[in-house]
Amino acid sequence: ITNSISFNIFLYLMGSISNLASKGPPEPDGFIPTPPGFPIDQYLFILTFVGVFYGFYVKYKSKKYKSN
Repeated sequence: ITNSISFNIFLYLMGSISNLASKGPPEPDGFIPTPPGFPIDQYLFILTFVGVFYGFYVKYKSKKYKSN
């Protein structure tokens, strides 16, 4: 059950990220509210990586709890 829930959350995050990427920033052209030298694509990639890592971590913890 937890696996499907985390997978649904991952799909939701991917969908929202793709929606943001397609819409683009609401600010004027050329202005993205991120630190200088830090592209928005890299920021989204790090967010996605953290989400995937967290999903694997939750899966690993649930497996440990089940085995005990």
